[in-house]
Amino acid sequence: MRLLDLRASLIIVCLALALGLTACGGGETTVTVTETVASKPQGGGGGGDKANPESGGGGSPVAGYVDNVATDGESMILSGWAGSADLAEPATQVTASVGGRKLAGVVPTMKREDVVEVLGKPGLEESGFELRLPLGALECGAPAAGIEVVASLDGREGPLLFGEGIKGRIAAEC
Repeated sequence: MRLLDLRASLIIVCLALALGLTACGGGETTVTVTETVASKPQGGGGGGDKANPESGGGGSPVAGYVDNVATDGESMILSGWAGSADLAEPATQVTASVGGRKLAGVVPTMKREDVVEVLGKPGLEESGFELRLPLGALECGAPAAGIEVVASLDGREGPLLFGEGIKGRIAAEC
């Protein structure tokens, strides 16, 4: 009877773990952890509710993402969107720095109809930006090549998040 109780317990444990694991029971199980980003952003500083960007991201005045990376000759091009934490308007400026040294800065003016559609916030229509960074100025051995992207609004600033897989793509492009 003990063997049956043990098997029943093992089955229950395996069922409970099935949500996060691909195998259960004998053999080897591999779990891969990847960076995930909700479809709706949070404010740039972490914290807050990822499914509800208006719940506050650690008090940051901005929200947004770096959501694309490419290289062009001797430049790395980062693009994304940045807006106020309440998602009512674009940020007033976005800058990229490496090691505390500012490499690029722009005013977000590019149309991002995809952001408006996903978030339902028409004030973000012109929240897109594109930053060109010299490849030679990047710290290619550091995570995300040492790049920090910051948005500002009304004299206050906060960091922007990197979208899913962007840090890895930055490293690969570096």
